[in-house]
Parts: sequence; C-alpha cells; structure tokens
Amino acid sequence: MSNFEKYTPVILKNKATFVLQLDTCGVCGRKMLRVTRKKSQYIVDLFPWYYEDNLESQMERAGIVFRSNMKDKNDCYICENCAKEGKSTFICALCGKERSSDQIVESFGDPPEHLCKICYKTVSAEVWEKKKQELYDLHRWDFE
Repeated sequence: MSNFEKYTPVILKNKATFVLQLDTCGVCGRKMLRVTRKKSQYIVDLFPWYYEDNLESQMERAGIVFRSNMKDKNDCYICENCAKEGKSTFICALCGKERSSDQIVESFGDPPEHLCKICYKTVSAEVWEKKKQELYDLHRWDFE
C-alpha cells in the first residue's frame, strides 16, 4: 500500500485498523510512534490499559517503540530506549556541558532543552528552580 492519504480503516467487528505515521530512531533504526510516552496520555483512551490490546502491547508486538524528546547530533529524534541507555548526547541548559542522554533529569520545549543529573546534584535548589522557571517561561507555548 503506497497511497496512505486514501487509506480506509478496516473494520473488524468492534475494532478498526488505522495508519499511523512512524519515525525512525536516528541511533538504532527502530520504528517510533511520533509521541513520547508522556504525551501518549492523549491517545490512551483509544487503548485502555485494562484492555488486553492496549497501546503498549500492540506496539510491542509490532516492534514499535515510543519516541523520546531527545534529538541526536543530526537533529533527529531518538527512541526512549536509546535515550535511557545514553546513546546520544545533549548540552545541559544550566552548565553548558555535553552529557550523555541518560543524564537528563528534566526537559523543556521543542526543540527540547535539558537539565542534567550533575547539575541537579551540585547546584543549589534556588539556582535549579530559577533555571527551571526560565526554561518553562521560554518554552511555555512551544506545543500550542
């Protein structure tokens, strides 16, 4: 099937198939759903967690993973598995140092800016909260 614009969902009793656009992880090449796990809450009502065929079980059977909010050096999003395993790097918005992706504590905006674990452990709570508020204010409308 090459003409996805005219795809008609297939009805199977009380279920239907749909076409979802997938991205490819810039590190491992796995297919990724175009939403992060956090943002999947907006589509979770279509796939209730208590139902056997919830979103994650269907994705797992198809070999699809969630996208992270982390980009690689080529400005491509990577999957949450690669991000958690530290397979990419980012520049911390607070200290300005390059860190591995497994060092992210918090992220803001699109394109994302990240704060690292080293800063979380070493800077004062006042400095940390001030930077978080600055990033929140800067990126507050990125997803609107």
